[in-house]
Amino acid sequence: MRKTLNLLIALTVIFSSCQKEEASERFGPTASFDISTQKNVVTVVNTSQDGDDHLLDWGDGNKENIKLDAIAKHAYENLGSYEVMLTVSNPGGSSEMKRDIKITEKLENAEAVTNDFVYETPTKLTANFTLSDGNPLNPSEFKLQLSRDENFNNLEQISISQLDKVEELTLKITDDFWEFKNLIPGEKYYYRIHIKNSENESWSNVSEGNTYGIAEIGALQVGNSDEGIDVMFKASHAINDLDDDFLYEDYPEFEEMEFATDEDFNNVIEPLMVGNIQNNYYREAGTQIYVRATLKFKGKSHSYKKSLNTEEHVIAMFSDDTYLKSTSTEAKKNQKTIFLGDTEGEHIAIYNVPGNLNEKGEYEITSVEDERIGVFYLKYYDKDGKGHSIYATSDATLEIYRIDDSGNMFARILGYVGFENSKSLDGCVFKAKLQ
Repeated sequence: MRKTLNLLIALTVIFSSCQKEEASERFGPTASFDISTQKNVVTVVNTSQDGDDHLLDWGDGNKENIKLDAIAKHAYENLGSYEVMLTVSNPGGSSEMKRDIKITEKLENAEAVTNDFVYETPTKLTANFTLSDGNPLNPSEFKLQLSRDENFNNLEQISISQLDKVEELTLKITDDFWEFKNLIPGEKYYYRIHIKNSENESWSNVSEGNTYGIAEIGALQVGNSDEGIDVMFKASHAINDLDDDFLYEDYPEFEEMEFATDEDFNNVIEPLMVGNIQNNYYREAGTQIYVRATLKFKGKSHSYKKSLNTEEHVIAMFSDDTYLKSTSTEAKKNQKTIFLGDTEGEHIAIYNVPGNLNEKGEYEITSVEDERIGVFYLKYYDKDGKGHSIYATSDATLEIYRIDDSGNMFARILGYVGFENSKSLDGCVFKAKLQ
């Protein structure tokens, strides 16, 4: 029994020694703090290292625990000299830092000083301010106010989350900034701080700033095809990241893009969109294209406009991702025939177009077994000059959609058109001079 007891005592001593050895391996902390004074109000910022416990002694009988990197404020009731001491400790030891201060005058009332807005974005403004309260026996409330009226007749709602808003935001004495979010772009805002205790009330000075306009929120990109085919162009819009987590259902949205041949958008057109090419390309031959994208947000709107020129040539896209492009497109009015491409090589011939080629119209394309005189049909000629008739169509049409004053015809082939050699059209757009 005695041997067992001695063994337990020995193990306990060894375990205790190990614990002390592990504890002694931890380094002691380093106490440090920054200090500033405004009359009898003193502010301390804890910048210590490696501490677990931080005790701040103001030197007038008041003490408080302060967290690492935290801000503490204290108002002295009496004038005089004081020693401010911060004691930091951990299992490895403790550290102290002392600073002497002298209080020669007192703040009779609470004060708040504001600075003009910084970090402006379309929906955010950052307000900087300094709060002081020289009467700890009758502490004041500090309430932040925001308005688009410099006389503050109408207060703005201040967002404190996606769903919660307040008319006045209660501040802590240690607060020195607030980021207003979910604001309206392109507006001037004013802010001030309402100070009130049981004896009186006052207001800080007024500061102001502007949110960026709605134009800063979005962008419109217009450019020619990456394929090097300038009858095709890209048009896309984007919304910049507002980095505002208080925006909820109210978020910027673009209306559908508009296309026109004039900068006033009196002559609106609908370019052929190619859906099977990444980023959605549009096609329009031989035209100055104007693109407009309108962004709407918080009751405001902004239109982004850009333009580019498409080339004169025809482009026919085939399902095997090959292209037929040429500047030799012709429309022979008397024969009602259109040739797309090189008539001595690869091309598409459109024979016996119904109606008049100098008028707009839309004509159904069907497969025909014989090429009778006067029958409207298409034929594809390969590079060897061999003709291939249509064997199948699906919702295929020839659309002549614009005739300009110079006798230029703008047209396109829509829908599926399959030829006998397994070549099939996946869209075609062209500009042809009437002969």
